[in-house]
Amino acid sequence: MITDGRSFALGGGSVLVSAEGAVVAVRHPDGVRPMLLEEGGDGVEAAMHDPTRRWGTGFVITDRGSARFDVPAEREWVDGGVDLLYRLGPLELAVSRRIGDSWTETYVLRNASTEPVRLGSVAVSTPWRDVYGSAADSLRRAVHAHVWTGGADSWVWAAPMDGSGPGLGLVLTEGELWAYSVESRKAVTGNVRGHLYLHVTDVARCPHAMGGQPDLLLAPGEECR
Repeated sequence: MITDGRSFALGGGSVLVSAEGAVVAVRHPDGVRPMLLEEGGDGVEAAMHDPTRRWGTGFVITDRGSARFDVPAEREWVDGGVDLLYRLGPLELAVSRRIGDSWTETYVLRNASTEPVRLGSVAVSTPWRDVYGSAADSLRRAVHAHVWTGGADSWVWAAPMDGSGPGLGLVLTEGELWAYSVESRKAVTGNVRGHLYLHVTDVARCPHAMGGQPDLLLAPGEECR
């Protein structure tokens, strides 16, 4: 149950943001189709999807340790959205989320320590409801996510499986994304694509993915935006 969240209108549908500032649900304008994996549902989603994998959560792997970001150290509701700050060992991650006529998110990862930090993986969760259950459920209540992480030219297009519109598009306007990965592809998931993570780099886990992953080193005080 979301007791301190907010709902924002978007394109005839709505976006529900949790008390912690992560996105819980995106409702299609038809009032029926959930664009994201649902929490507390039945079947496979109940077994695999939880608050740690909501939209905008994620993880980092560095040469000085690893951490997940799902509960922020600081949260401030502002007009049209929320500002979040996560403390991840030597790193600080500032997230700005604004939802209005369009939906904009900015992620700034800063080395808050006095020593360099090498980034092995930086991943942001986008848990699309890319589900293949019964034909009726898939056509009525699921989307297919087309993902391209081609550096500065990166995008995702989530289209309703029945071919109707509108879909939900994500376009990178600053920075680079160099990989995506799929989590939760286990026997329990069945015909579910899984949690899709977008990566600034994934060199620590798969250095040759997508033709090669960048090796990123943040000097003290330096930012990756």
